[in-house]
Amino acid sequence: MAVIEDVHWADEATLDLLSFIGRRIGRTGALLLATFRDDELADDHPLRIVLGDLSTQRAVRRLRLPPLSEEAVLELAGERGVDAGEIYRVTGGNPFYVSEIVAAGWSTLPPTVRDVVAARLARLSIATRRAMETAALIGTRVSLPVLSSVLDGTSVDECLASGILVADENEVRFRHELVRMAVAEGIPPHRQPEPHARLLAALEERGAADPAVLAHHAEGAGDEKAVLRHAPEAARRSAALGAHREAAAQYERALRFASEGDRPGVAALQEGVAGEYALLDRWEETESALRAALELRRQLGDNLSVGEDLRLLSGTLWRLCRGEEQIRAAEDAVRILTPLPPGASWPGLTPCWERSTADRAGSMRGSSCWRRRRRSENFCMSPAW
Repeated sequence: MAVIEDVHWADEATLDLLSFIGRRIGRTGALLLATFRDDELADDHPLRIVLGDLSTQRAVRRLRLPPLSEEAVLELAGERGVDAGEIYRVTGGNPFYVSEIVAAGWSTLPPTVRDVVAARLARLSIATRRAMETAALIGTRVSLPVLSSVLDGTSVDECLASGILVADENEVRFRHELVRMAVAEGIPPHRQPEPHARLLAALEERGAADPAVLAHHAEGAGDEKAVLRHAPEAARRSAALGAHREAAAQYERALRFASEGDRPGVAALQEGVAGEYALLDRWEETESALRAALELRRQLGDNLSVGEDLRLLSGTLWRLCRGEEQIRAAEDAVRILTPLPPGASWPGLTPCWERSTADRAGSMRGSSCWRRRRRSENFCMSPAW
């Protein structure tokens, strides 16, 4: 028995030997086992000719090894405390990638995987490598029209021929998410803004793109105006869908690019992210964001917003078990809001704040707020959080 591994990398002499033996091995008692990766065979790869010739030989058998199942990945992961489902998703069940990630603990991309992907990219032309990098920045699944519009003359066929990308109807996708991650991480920082800028322009021109995707590319391109255009919209859309962690991340993205001179805009972003933090039970960060918004609203002389932020800050402090501060914030809110006439944006004090506990009521019993509440049970000092 003889074994020849990785014949997809074999030279012409080895392929000639394989073809020669394959046509004659049926007359002997020998066994020749040859392995190759079909995801690394371009359409014009010399091995394809050998495989076509040998497929007519009765003594030749071709066996395809399926990827590991999710159950198999779970078994390999054992008691290592890693997310087997996530490992299966990013590796597609590729045994090498699975074993390397399990060994590394899946906190970061294993260097061995990064090296394997880098070696595959090194065999491609520079133009094709740049196209792969652009595709990696788009995501796991890539729209063919979008990819074609930013390839700078590189054909999609060249990318598919590498085996790293595979066609799927009107899209192409990375064969393994882990490979996409390795390609994206391998892009030097100084080269990242340019493909992000081209992708942003292409997606904006086509319209109807996900604002979260646009915000991602805008940040990658370092385009401040585009980030502030798309990230708040992405945050609002995520919040409407109940994806509050994503909404908070989008508000944070916008705040990283917001200009200190735009005080109303920054205040609105701080208030937005505070609301998302509250829904995520991140109360310390909620307090910090509200206090930042309060400072800006006071500078702007926006008493309505100051009162509203104080109301929300009161509820935040109550969540943090800081009762005295909570009461002061609530009383400040009442003091600021009481003189304001009801209007379209401010209905007055009557319908607000309906959460109160006996402990808090006892501590507030002597205050003017408590007396006001006793006169109108519709009014309560507990904020909306």
